[in-house]
Amino acid sequence: MRGFFKLALLASVLLALAYGDDGYNEASELERRRIRDCPEVTFKRMAGCVWEFGGFLKKVLFLDLEQRTLDKFRKSCVSMATCFDLIECKETGKFSRGKRIKDSCDVMNYLSKNFVPCLRRLEKLNPAPTCFKKWKPFYDLNEVGPDTTPEEMEELCKNMLGKDNCMKDLVGRTCGGAMSQELVDRFEETSVFKQCDAD
Repeated sequence: MRGFFKLALLASVLLALAYGDDGYNEASELERRRIRDCPEVTFKRMAGCVWEFGGFLKKVLFLDLEQRTLDKFRKSCVSMATCFDLIECKETGKFSRGKRIKDSCDVMNYLSKNFVPCLRRLEKLNPAPTCFKKWKPFYDLNEVGPDTTPEEMEELCKNMLGKDNCMKDLVGRTCGGAMSQELVDRFEETSVFKQCDAD
């Protein structure tokens, strides 16, 4: 279980770095004011972000389910996301690298703490449900880009928790309705899936 999460999270963060922002958006007056206050991107700041990223990778490699380790991981994750937010301060899109990284880290934090008892129950199901085997909890967080069409966004929303959101029902049957709703709420808080509420 831990190995799966480590690889999935690492892949998600690397995808976030590759995708970057979702392109230029017309800035409001409030946005223009915020952009004017952005800090200057210096070599020192860039080097600091590279250092943060290195520290983060180290924590991913040694990540386990101990509370102390998870707290350190969370702190490192937030620092790295904040670092990229500062570098990308002048960008006006909804899905900056910093937001994508923070979303991935928040989901990982939830799955590796609150959701662990349910995960263990799901892993014991025999045969293993296809929905659970094919679920990629971090993948869709990086699927939205500047060329994403409304139809593609609708499809992503429909499959936020597995094919036709099958994980919602599976978790409800296996771990109870409260856990199922908590899982849905956790994903709906990410910057990507917040767009689903507007549809």
